Amino acid sequence: MDAKQYAEAFARKDPAFIGRPPPAELIRDLYEQELMVPEMIGMKDKWQPGEKAHFEYHCYEGHDSADAELWYHSHQVVTVLRPEVVSPHPTFLIRRETGETDSYIVCFEDGLEYAVREDELRTSPAYFYRPAPPPRPAPDVQPDPAQDLPVDQDVEEEDTPAP
Repeated sequence: MDAKQYAEAFARKDPAFIGRPPPAELIRDLYEQELMVPEMIGMKDKWQPGEKAHFEYHCYEGHDSADAELWYHSHQVVTVLRPEVVSPHPTFLIRRETGETDSYIVCFEDGLEYAVREDELRTSPAYFYRPAPPPRPAPDVQPDPAQDLPVDQDVEEEDTPAP
């Protein structure tokens, strides 16, 4: 079954598809082809303070990333503390189309508070489609770049200033 067939079955409210996450390989396709509704891939249009969510990091996955600390926290449960940026648009699909997505301040189980984008929050870990990150390197150990995950073609690498 491809992403389009899955989306059509979900839209028909086929009982075999409601309340079940799509196969992992379809989640990214549903998102990229804009065939989904947020509930189909474990997202919500709005998160409320105090709600629990499952966080999956969706940017450059490397030890040298400016957000490596956030990457090391991927695939963890978070508590939504408050909105950080709130778009004037009512639904995620409209916000995604306009490029004006919401972000939230969340608290991880270890107490780290960080701003995350709404497309990184899920209702269940069953909707994760990225691999879990490697362990954070010890402070006195230089990370091995071979552990970095391959950069997806649709994820832009951070700009590196010329030497």
